[in-house]
Amino acid sequence: MIFQPKIKKIEKKQDRFNFCRHRGYGGQAGQALRFNSGQVVILSTVFFLIISIAIVLGLASPILKQAKLSSDLLRSRENLFWAEAGIEDVLYRLKNNMAVSSTEVLILGENKVTTTITTNSEGKNVLAEADRDNYVRKMQTVVTSGTGVPFEYAIHSGLGGFDISGSSGVVGSVYSSGDISSSGTTYVTKSTTVSGSTGQISGTSAGSFRVGLGVTGDAWAHTVKNSTVYGGLYCQTGSGNNKFCDTSKGDPPQKDFPISDADITQWKADALAGGISSGNYSLNNIHASIGPKKITGNLSLSHEAVLTLTGTVWVQGNITLSGPSIIQLDSSYGTSGGIIIADGYIQVDNSARLNGTGQSGSYIMALTTSTCPVGSCSGKGGGKDAISITGAAGSVILVAQNGTISLANSASAQEVVAKKVILSGSSFVYYSSKLLDMSFMSGSSGGFGIGSWKEVE
Repeated sequence: MIFQPKIKKIEKKQDRFNFCRHRGYGGQAGQALRFNSGQVVILSTVFFLIISIAIVLGLASPILKQAKLSSDLLRSRENLFWAEAGIEDVLYRLKNNMAVSSTEVLILGENKVTTTITTNSEGKNVLAEADRDNYVRKMQTVVTSGTGVPFEYAIHSGLGGFDISGSSGVVGSVYSSGDISSSGTTYVTKSTTVSGSTGQISGTSAGSFRVGLGVTGDAWAHTVKNSTVYGGLYCQTGSGNNKFCDTSKGDPPQKDFPISDADITQWKADALAGGISSGNYSLNNIHASIGPKKITGNLSLSHEAVLTLTGTVWVQGNITLSGPSIIQLDSSYGTSGGIIIADGYIQVDNSARLNGTGQSGSYIMALTTSTCPVGSCSGKGGGKDAISITGAAGSVILVAQNGTISLANSASAQEVVAKKVILSGSSFVYYSSKLLDMSFMSGSSGGFGIGSWKEVE
């Protein structure tokens, strides 16, 4: 009786055990069921994590790609802006006649842009290459420089006319509003024209003035005398010529000088924009550079002095060169022309020279507003011409539309424009077709135009 309750409890446990065995939950089967249930949970969790990671990566990959693409695009655009900045820097300096090398490098922090400048028949080609982190962008522009001045003739003289003597000659054509007078064995290789109803071309003896020598140029004036004309002879009256006058063309019309007062005013303003040098400016066996600049006194060079123009120069006084001294253009002018202006006379003696850059088509224009020899024109022997060249001259265009230009003792020039022109003593003017539309760089208004502006590979 005492152990009965315990036996009942054991019986109840046995009954439950038997029930579990009957259902398949006991023993090894029950243990397997519990183990498999744990595996399902773990596998479900792993699959969930894998799927979640795949979804996250699937979403993150395009986002990261887009972020990198945006970063690359931003860096590339920065380089494009830097390339444009390099071109703008060069243009600014070209327009203001500031020094600029054929290769320039701008650096700010990690940004770097290299500009390369080359000169061709169209003007200046400027290529800018910006490179940071190997994201290279290139911009290119073609800069057409200078205001074109149409020098149509080797010599263009005004009402004062053109006197040629000795064995002097003109390689090119001549136009004059005043009479042309020749003495000696002189010649013009192309056409010679004098305007107006009283205009006259004349040599000193029968057939002594040769017109159109070698290239068959015409002579055209109201009256032509004592000339040998290799082309057509157009005149209303004539004598002492190698052929009769052809009267079909009438009298030649009047033509204006190629440079206007407005051009000169602008060039003076360009020089003034570079500042003022007060008093006289003298160089004796010294090399120097100047421009753009206004000089309030005289400019003089002597012995082996060399003055390089980096911009337009305006001299309120006189300009004198003696000995083997030189005024030349800086290399940055390329094939363009440069300008030096005087309000007084310009005198070039002996072997002194005025030169361009040395490149084909580059000339320096020496221009004066002087009325000399009319007015107060002091100098050796009293009155001075507005421009006088004795001996050499160089690659120069001479302009004195209010005064007289004289070349003597084997002097030479490429173009002469004056109220009156005098050639004597085996002096020559050699015209080039490049002068037909000569371009001049000058100051902030230098006439620069943008031929093109584009990105290149």
